[in-house]
Amino acid sequence: MPPPNAPDDDPVTFGRYGIRVPALIVSPWVGQGSVSHTHFDHTSIIKTILTRFCPAELHRQSGLESVIHWFEPGHPHYMGRRVTQAADLAELLNEPAPRQASDRETLVQWMANRHAARAREIATAPVPFNAEDRLFTDLQHNMLGAEQHIRTRGLPLGQP
Repeated sequence: MPPPNAPDDDPVTFGRYGIRVPALIVSPWVGQGSVSHTHFDHTSIIKTILTRFCPAELHRQSGLESVIHWFEPGHPHYMGRRVTQAADLAELLNEPAPRQASDRETLVQWMANRHAARAREIATAPVPFNAEDRLFTDLQHNMLGAEQHIRTRGLPLGQP
């Protein structure tokens, strides 16, 4: 499916969106486990910043007002139609108060348990060494050799 047309000041050069890029918005202000189906693009970040801190810059000025505006220091200028028509990320920041961060020790323990479980799974899974079953890269051969070496030195199974 080709990307849709994009609003832009120069539609001949920049008239289409590019490939789709998945994004993760991580913030204590975003609802936990929420998913958005809104079409955002890279300029949505710019739009969010301008909307929050200098909304007047989302409107194109004209005439003498526009010329004078360009000489005023200390603020951004009109970024173009694509930015003004982009979706604002503020719709994702919908928590009434920021969520509390998890306890660091709890996160460390969770990650250690997750890695230990994965290590146990890998250690007990049969590994086909037959070349017809699986072709290993040099890195994979070296990693298997390193694991075999540390196991012969006494590191028990189930520990990474």
